[in-house]
Formats: sequence, structure tokens, C-alpha cells
Amino acid sequence: MITEERLTDILSHPKVEAYFQTLDIDVQESANLFHIIDNGDGEVTLDEFIDGIMRCKGQARAVDQVAMRFEVAKLDTKVTELILAL
Repeated sequence: MITEERLTDILSHPKVEAYFQTLDIDVQESANLFHIIDNGDGEVTLDEFIDGIMRCKGQARAVDQVAMRFEVAKLDTKVTELILAL
């Protein structure tokens, strides 16, 4: 399991940053990256990390699309909870 703080620390290393640049992943916004990858429990498992990174791979536009998917999923969960509460 990786916490947001640990991921930020890992991604701040120049060699790690260079590796992620080869994947076209911007690690400068590690907090956003963490929240995109995290399933909401505050920690990222290896499977979540790999799946999330693969979804973010490519141009910045791909990261934006993944972020949008994440926000839509959160909104869907909230709407479902509201409907069930009625």
C-alpha cells in the first residue's frame, strides 16, 4: 500500500520522474495523480497503481480524461446514495 505522502516522495526522485516522463506521465501533480489512482480509501494498492498509471499513460489530455472519469464516478456514487435515501 502506498499513501499520498509516500507516492509524492517517490515521484520526487529525479530517476523516477525521468522514467515516468518516458511514459508521458506528468508527475509534477502527484496529489492529483494519487487521487485519480486511489479508489477512495486513502491508499493505493499495487493493482490500483498499475491500472491507474496505464490509464494515465500518454498525452496530458489522457490524464484529464482519467480525472474526469474519476470525478464522474464520485458523482455517480453520490447520486446513487441520494436516490437510495429517498
